[in-house]
Amino acid sequence: MELIDVTFLSPVALSLLRISVGVVFFSSGKSHATNPKERGERFWLAL
Repeated sequence: MELIDVTFLSPVALSLLRISVGVVFFSSGKSHATNPKERGERFWLAL
């Protein structure tokens, strides 16, 4: 039984990982920027 060479998929996998991390950071940053008072109360900060 011969294994299939899948090393060509590593750039694709890294790109998908970077995109998913970017989406998470963007959505988190957007929610923090649109609701700063709520974010401050959540972390016990007075704004």
